[in-house]
Amino acid sequence: MNIKIVIIGLSLSIAIGISVAWWINSPSRFPEPTGATSAPTNAVRAPKPEVPTIPNLTPQSAELLPGFEKLEPCFSPTLTADLLTIVFSKPGKPGAGYDLFESTRSSIDVPFGVPVLIKATTSPETDAYPAISPDGLKLIYIRSDVNPELWTVRRKSRQESFRDNKRWKGASGDKLVRMGTPQFLNSSQVVYSQSKPDGARSLWISQLSGSNFSRSRLYIKQEGSPTLFLSNKGLRGYYCHGEGGLNLISRSSISQQYGLPIPLIPKEATGPVDGTVWISPQEDIMIYCSPGPMKEMGGARRLWQIAF
Repeated sequence: MNIKIVIIGLSLSIAIGISVAWWINSPSRFPEPTGATSAPTNAVRAPKPEVPTIPNLTPQSAELLPGFEKLEPCFSPTLTADLLTIVFSKPGKPGAGYDLFESTRSSIDVPFGVPVLIKATTSPETDAYPAISPDGLKLIYIRSDVNPELWTVRRKSRQESFRDNKRWKGASGDKLVRMGTPQFLNSSQVVYSQSKPDGARSLWISQLSGSNFSRSRLYIKQEGSPTLFLSNKGLRGYYCHGEGGLNLISRSSISQQYGLPIPLIPKEATGPVDGTVWISPQEDIMIYCSPGPMKEMGGARRLWQIAF
C-alpha cells in the first residue's frame, strides 16, 4: 500500500514538473495586452483627519458660512489653506457684471468680515471662478462669459492689495476652446479646464517657476464633464451635480484614470449646488454656493459650509 502511494506521488511530481517546464519554455502564444488597465474600482476616501478642520460642525448638516448669512448673491468661492481668507464673485457696480471680492477673519471660530472689492480685477465683463493660492498671494480667475480667459494678480503679503492684473498667456490659444475653473493643486501648480464645442472636457496643468507659469500640458482627459475639485496630489476628485450632493472619484496614481464614484453627501443635505465648490486641504469640509437644503435652483445664491 505504501509502495503504491509512493509511486503515485512520484508520478504526479514528474507530471507537474513536465507541465511547469513546458509552460516556462513554451512560446508566448497569448501575450498580455499592452496598455490595458484594470477595471475601475470604487473611489477611496481621504484618511480621516485626527482633528477636524472645523471641529464644531455637525457632519452632513449644511450651515451658512459665518459672516455671509445675509449676503447674496455670492458665487464661486475659493479659500486659502488656513480658511482665513475667502475670495468669491458677486455683482459689483450696476452694469458691471460680477466682480471679485475678498473677506478675511482672524480665526476659524469667528465670522468673516465685510467683503472688500478687489479693484485690480474689476472690468465691465463678468469676473468669476477665482482660485487663490494656499498662501493667499496669487489669484487666478476667469474673465468674460462670451470668450473666457484666465487672468492673474499677485501681492507680496496678505495685508496688501492685489496688483499687476495680467492675462495668462500660457493657456491655449485656440479660440474654440473654452477656458474655465482654475485651481491651485499646491503652491506651485495650477490646474484649469478646457472645454471644446462638442462638450469634451480636459484638465491642463502649469508649473509656477519664479513669477511665471510654464506652458500648460495635458493633465487629465475626463470621462464625462463634471467640474472637478482635485486633492493636492490629484488622486481624488470631488464634484457636484446641479441638483446637489457631493461625489468622489479617485485613482491610485496620476497615470491612471479615475475609478467609479461614491456619494459623500446627499443632495437633500446640500441643496442644489451652483457653480464650483471648494474642498479643505484635509478633505473634510466643502464650501459652496446654493439656495440651501430643500430649496430649488434659482433661489438665493448664498455661501454654505458642510462637513463630511
